[in-house]
Amino acid sequence: MNIVSVAVSILAVLVLVAAASVALIQRATANPADDAMASLREREAELTNEIDQLRTAMDLYSVSLESARASTVAARDVLPRVGERLSPGSMNDAQSAQAAVERLAAQPASVSLPAYSRGSINERSLVDVGHALDKVREIENSLPDMMAAVRDARADLMAALTTFRGSLVPVGKALQTTAAERVADASAADESFRAAVAAASGELGNVQAAGGDGLAEMSAVVAALGALDVENQRVLDERRSGTEGTSRGTTVPRSTSPSIPRVPSPTPSAAASPTPAPQATTPPDPQPLPSESASASASASPSASA
Repeated sequence: MNIVSVAVSILAVLVLVAAASVALIQRATANPADDAMASLREREAELTNEIDQLRTAMDLYSVSLESARASTVAARDVLPRVGERLSPGSMNDAQSAQAAVERLAAQPASVSLPAYSRGSINERSLVDVGHALDKVREIENSLPDMMAAVRDARADLMAALTTFRGSLVPVGKALQTTAAERVADASAADESFRAAVAAASGELGNVQAAGGDGLAEMSAVVAALGALDVENQRVLDERRSGTEGTSRGTTVPRSTSPSIPRVPSPTPSAAASPTPAPQATTPPDPQPLPSESASASASASPSASA
């Protein structure tokens, strides 16, 4: 048993020595460019990942720029019309915040996404592989500054945009208050016009409570208020016109006391020569008809002969 164990141990040692010898021979005969090429592939994979991260950051920055520009364009159209409905000074904070967003949106960070391509190299050439590694390192070294520039620019823009949206909240509340007061005052208009203003005002409050700027909803409130004003004035004008027409077609006494007509005094000539009253006359007796005359003559003849 001891002889067998010793033989097995010797055999194991020989195997290890042979494996080590093969490894030493392979290392001695290997091309250094192979190791460099393996390192190049690893660095290229890392570079691709870092470029993708920069691309994502740039995409987010572009979305923020579009949102900021859209908000400022809408604000330039809506806020002046809203300001006509509010008291002076109500728009100062919003206008200052709007100007800050416009400045940042007009001067965005200038960052170009780097493009990497290895190109055609001799993978067995240590010099070619080394040049490719240098190119990868150069791009990798520039990425941190690019990433910082994009992230800082987006952070500044989002902070200004958040401030601007926050400044619009009191403007929206002031417009809602104005809308409620106008609905109460414009009692002549039809109920549908007042309901439209109330609905638009409520939607404005909901959108701003959810974090939106509410610019589109402010525009809707202003439009509804304009329609309410026109309708209310139209009804008032119709009522006024109807009242004036009625007063023109009807004789309205100027005094509540009845007026006594004046009787003209008689002139002296009329008093001296009064008009004589007509005298009564007796009408003539009616003439008898011919038949009645004949009958009377016949009756008189017998009496005469007798």
